[in-house]
Amino acid sequence: MPPGVGADVPVTISVAGYSFSGSVDYDPPEVLGFAGSGGPTAGMVPVTLVGNNFGDSQDDVQVSFGSSICSFALVQASVGHTAITCRLPPGQGGAVPVQVNVAGQLSVTRPYPYAAPTLQPIVGRIGTAGGETLHILGSNFGTSGIVGINGNPCDIGIHGDSEITCTTPPGSGADRTLSVDVSGQIATTPMSYRIPVLIPASTTSGPTAGGTLLELRGADLGESSLLLPRSVSINQRDCEIQSAGHNLITCRLPEGEGANLSMYIVVDGQTSNTLPFSYLPPTISGLSHATGPTAGGLLLRIYGSQFGLNPTAKVGDVDCDRQGFAPHVSLECTLPPGSSGATQVRVYAGGQTSNAYPFVYDANPIMVLLQKTGGGTGSISSAPAGLDCDVGCLLRDNLYPAGTALTLTATAAPGSKFSGWQGPCTGSSVACQFNLN
Repeated sequence: MPPGVGADVPVTISVAGYSFSGSVDYDPPEVLGFAGSGGPTAGMVPVTLVGNNFGDSQDDVQVSFGSSICSFALVQASVGHTAITCRLPPGQGGAVPVQVNVAGQLSVTRPYPYAAPTLQPIVGRIGTAGGETLHILGSNFGTSGIVGINGNPCDIGIHGDSEITCTTPPGSGADRTLSVDVSGQIATTPMSYRIPVLIPASTTSGPTAGGTLLELRGADLGESSLLLPRSVSINQRDCEIQSAGHNLITCRLPEGEGANLSMYIVVDGQTSNTLPFSYLPPTISGLSHATGPTAGGLLLRIYGSQFGLNPTAKVGDVDCDRQGFAPHVSLECTLPPGSSGATQVRVYAGGQTSNAYPFVYDANPIMVLLQKTGGGTGSISSAPAGLDCDVGCLLRDNLYPAGTALTLTATAAPGSKFSGWQGPCTGSSVACQFNLN
């Protein structure tokens, strides 16, 4: 039988002048494999099909890779009974069906794997708000695909065989996975969102009792969801986040004390720069006694604000032995001995010092005692300050230097009437003045 291809090939038998006609089928083509599989998605390189029954003429053969034809142009093409070499068309995927048509006879398809995509490392970081154009470089991207960052789609703008641009989705954190999926063939590389940054426009001071809302401003602070792993720390204390966004976070200040404390934010495992945070310094607004004996021993109550969590006090330069305190607002201590004359009281909290509040040591101070009688209600105040008796006062006392000119003023509450004074003051006038002797 001579070489040939096709089906229903005519056959004629001639015997002694008689002719008999018929036909014969050559075996159909058969693709067994490929020499040089895994060609680039851009194609344009020679690819060789190995098999049987391919014939020996390019005119009888057509090779298809999916819907594309493997051309015999621009390559050193050849067709033989057991091998075909042609120019690989552009394509993508790991199992593109390849079929050979020889004179109308079709082979069974065999899958051809194009080369899988590869990625170059991503240089730089992207913002947590997304919306940026990301340039992805590599090879074998084909003509279409899917790009994602940690499972979130990166909307493709331009898709080339070696470069893709896409618009980044919101996100946060480091070492996230960038993936390029080309017809089921996936390449990945790590990439990171930018580290959060706090700027000085943030709130950097607050009361020692906490509770106020702080505004932390910056960039790349993460999306608005409160489920995002994120925290604000002030001196290692948690500032509870109330609202969040890529440029602004509000949190509720924890109680504390001190100046130039470290304030920072952690967003999805990435820690921002630090800003100094200072609680307000302590402020003394009053004392239970403006005067005390030089021998000391008097229980001195100090009133004010921003006393913090562990306040101490001094009278002059001497420690006032603390007996108790109410955080942030008051302190009680035992007055130390001192020299006759004016001095100052200070409160210390977290390394910060209060204003200096005047206090007088007196060898023989005079005690003034207020005692309310009757069923009415009201208040009594003094000048100089020291006596301040509200509706529940009983036996309220203070010490003053001898010779002090003291003025008392009575104020009746609604529904009550001030009836008068007893003691160094007499009469029903709401104000009285006398010298302490």
